[in-house]
Amino acid sequence: MKPFTRSTLDLPPVKQFITQTVKDYGCTRAEAKRQYNRLKLDEIFVNDKYQVNVDRKPQNKIHPQMVHLSIKRKDKEAIHDWRELQQIKSMLCGDECEALELYPAESRVLDSANQFHLWVLPPGVHIPVGYFHGTGRVGQSPTGGKQRPFDKGDES
Repeated sequence: MKPFTRSTLDLPPVKQFITQTVKDYGCTRAEAKRQYNRLKLDEIFVNDKYQVNVDRKPQNKIHPQMVHLSIKRKDKEAIHDWRELQQIKSMLCGDECEALELYPAESRVLDSANQFHLWVLPPGVHIPVGYFHGTGRVGQSPTGGKQRPFDKGDES
């Protein structure tokens, strides 16, 4: 994956954004305007394949320094390649940051695009779930699990 460079977000005029957002999501005009204003504050990064919106002050109750990465392919196709999401997280937030991807209650689902969200904690703050004996390496499963071939740079 190529390195990311800073970019800018091409938002429609505010009135058009608010009208379309209210129509599409059934939210209030005030909620749509808040979303517009938050998007204007995002840092935008692009590379050959992805656009990532970085919100360094998301509204959350878990950790005040959490970062929200909103990730989508530039060609708008679906993604869910763990290695690439891991690499994006490491490139934009750091190798030693941990991130969550949320699968919410159905009442909180918002599925409007092939876009994925990682909620990234600061370095040294660990999520109290997962494997705690990892080696920091990738490889083929010794139990015969199937894995796609490694790209150059995937193996440690």
